[in-house]
Amino acid sequence: MRALNIGYFFSIIILLLSVNVSAEKYGLAVGISHFEPKSEIKPLHSPLNDVALVTQAWQAQGFKKNDIAVLVDSEATKEAVEQGLQHLIATCKAGDIVWLFFSTHGQKLQDFNGYSTDGYVNSLVMYDSPSKYEPGYHSQRHLTDEDIRVFAKKMRTKLGPRGELVLFIDACHSGLMMRGTSEIKNIPYALTEPGYNPSAKTENMATDGFYSSIIESKVQEAVLAPYVFYSACRSNEVCSEVFERSTRKVVGPLALACSQALTTAQPGETFRQLFAKIQTEMNVTVPNQTPVATGTGLDKVILGGNVKPLLYTYRIKNILSPDTVELYGGTFSGIYQNTEFAFYKVDDLNHRRTFKKGIVVSAEPFSVIVACEAGANTITKENARVLEAVITRKSFGDKTVSVAIDTAGDVTERKWLEGVINGCKVARLKSISDKPDLLVRRNASGRTELLYPDEALFVALNVRATADTLAEAISRFAKVQAIKGLQMDNPFIMAQIDMRAVAEKTISDTVSINYPTGGEAGVIVHAGKDLLNIKITNSGSKVFYVNIIDIGPDGEISPFWPGHEIDAAEYKVVPGKAFNRSFVVLPPYGNEYLKIILSVDDINLGVIAATHGARGSIRGGNNPLEMLLRDEYTDTETRGVNKSYDNMDAASTFDLSFKIEP
Repeated sequence: MRALNIGYFFSIIILLLSVNVSAEKYGLAVGISHFEPKSEIKPLHSPLNDVALVTQAWQAQGFKKNDIAVLVDSEATKEAVEQGLQHLIATCKAGDIVWLFFSTHGQKLQDFNGYSTDGYVNSLVMYDSPSKYEPGYHSQRHLTDEDIRVFAKKMRTKLGPRGELVLFIDACHSGLMMRGTSEIKNIPYALTEPGYNPSAKTENMATDGFYSSIIESKVQEAVLAPYVFYSACRSNEVCSEVFERSTRKVVGPLALACSQALTTAQPGETFRQLFAKIQTEMNVTVPNQTPVATGTGLDKVILGGNVKPLLYTYRIKNILSPDTVELYGGTFSGIYQNTEFAFYKVDDLNHRRTFKKGIVVSAEPFSVIVACEAGANTITKENARVLEAVITRKSFGDKTVSVAIDTAGDVTERKWLEGVINGCKVARLKSISDKPDLLVRRNASGRTELLYPDEALFVALNVRATADTLAEAISRFAKVQAIKGLQMDNPFIMAQIDMRAVAEKTISDTVSINYPTGGEAGVIVHAGKDLLNIKITNSGSKVFYVNIIDIGPDGEISPFWPGHEIDAAEYKVVPGKAFNRSFVVLPPYGNEYLKIILSVDDINLGVIAATHGARGSIRGGNNPLEMLLRDEYTDTETRGVNKSYDNMDAASTFDLSFKIEP
């Protein structure tokens, strides 16, 4: 078991003393893939997978299985869901934690009460919801924003100010009210009376509908539980479905992102910080979508502070054979195929006597299969209870890119594209039905485009693109995905990271920014008008060095900080102090991604990024983090064979996303 230093130990003790230890955790997860046959609503692929994924993540964070109610398909009628909500109100007590998750279609209904801003009621489609207008139908079999408002008011009153109410909705409930353009043929934009046209109304924005209907007066809010709402997209966006990489199952993007974010949550993490992780992951999987988070609890610590931190030693879940075991902890914990483990007895605190070694042969989100070396010291049911596994060499998974040809003008062009993909060392040719990482096609003007699976553009090449330029673009995509997927966790590096846009005329590098509470999560920076302020506070007991890699909307990778060779004092942060700087942000417009790396050595990764791996840091030597980043730029021969690295606690990584607008 990894020993903690004294400062870290006491910070954990102080945090635990502030936790509401008597709080119980309750959850309700609703997923509807198939709807009442007579409704003719087209099925969804992901909701049942979403429910399984999210409830596992909840259980990993201390929710008891028996305290999570699950309603899927025919179980999820409007009446059944309302009964489930009422049961939660009856069951919970003041100070408890209640989390809800919905994965289904969304739809707008005609507003018969006149309280909405755009003339429509926002709703979630239940199993028995009608797909066509019925005379006299208002919302009897849809779960509306008014239903949510009434429930939330009662639940927040019951939970009181020490409680916590969280709602995740993986549907287009706040926007076009439909799951995605490929899934909406049999569900209209809205259910209304014939000829209904609320032309005098204005279109809802992201914070309308479900969100604004929950807010009470300041006097009332003082005695109510804080709440947080996470939505998969904005009001003008549809919600896509994606593939979970390790299992190849279709899932909702919010379900995937929040499950991963919860798995890596740390004590003291706030709902705003959790959203930053969700936003970053969705920036990778569905760059056309903009997740939304709002509520009165964004700056509260998640789960009342009672968070199970990311593991650094792993327990045996099952013994599959004398030399094969299953461990808790999987891809969501950053463990991939070819990661190497050593097993020790729990009383061997310094890990001096290796009991057995093994290597990961299969990895899923919450578990991995380890093939152990043959020989003495067989793992049995009896000794498994006193063994723990520690990572000795870490792999970051198969980093080859699966590419499908979307369209091609003729057989000759298709064969040319196939030849480029097959000749690219980082690419594998797949069909569109395999849900590849990348699509390639020629557009109407003859330009070659590389697109994400939801058809968001990664890059467009000119009309005269050659095989080399196309292969280089695919390789660039692979590097972007690899750097985005880089996950490292040093238990002694503790940091509070905040980011916001500030007016350019009111700020300089030397001004300390205070971060106000409340408001909506997510950062939008207006190029030429705003600066981006990043504040990284060292809340641990170890010195760290700040490196930030930038990935632009067009996939360009560049050093953000430091961008050149400077004195280490400029990016060194001692305990109790903060890195607090503002940066100029320029086009192109779109979602920008930052990989923040806090290293134990004074390495300058900007030198590596600036030279595309041709040079290492002037100080780093053979630091494994530096070796890894250099490999991402230069190593194309072995990208798909899951290289592994020693001493991967050389740093901790964090992710931030923001949007650049005019």
